[in-house]
Amino acid sequence: MRQALGVLREQGMRALVLDVRNNPGGLLSSAAEVLEPFFAEGELMVYTQGRRENDREEYRSELDGDPVDVPMVVLINAGSVSAAEILAGALKDAHKAVVVGERSFGKGSVQSLYRLRNGEALRLTTARYYTPSGVMIHERGVEPQVEVIMTPEEDGNVALQRARADLDDSDAFEARFGVAPVVDRQLNAAQAILKAVLVVDERKMEAR
Repeated sequence: MRQALGVLREQGMRALVLDVRNNPGGLLSSAAEVLEPFFAEGELMVYTQGRRENDREEYRSELDGDPVDVPMVVLINAGSVSAAEILAGALKDAHKAVVVGERSFGKGSVQSLYRLRNGEALRLTTARYYTPSGVMIHERGVEPQVEVIMTPEEDGNVALQRARADLDDSDAFEARFGVAPVVDRQLNAAQAILKAVLVVDERKMEAR
């Protein structure tokens, strides 16, 4: 993420789309590392909370330098799970991005593994993830600010197009997979939002 952002900055990045649709997530620590470039040093990005008041673990940014500060959209859908939801929820909660798409899956629990004497183990949910302002993700998901619902067929088609970007010709794509490529309406909505923000910012600069 840091390398990609560095390249984009060198290319004059003015806005950013983070696409975590159908992203099954990963480690909480990885989510925090991906979030860090967007949060100033010391800012709270996400925290976990257990049953007891002191069972709280905070993840704060340790960024050295200025955070990325451009208009941003995060794309999510029902396939955005766990760490992907933490990413979207944190950026939405901190007013650093607009979330577009469909409500995410809703998995925001911390599970601990306890080994038993007979070689078996017990897995218990010991805490839950929360956004910086205290919004719980588990069983609720992240709600998009701009809802754009796509059918399962559209989702699958778009995912296939992204996986096979080498087939940029619609005829070649249809010949290979038996279906014509469809319009990515969620991405189009994200681009329209960012273009509108950039236009407003430009007009503000001109008025000064």
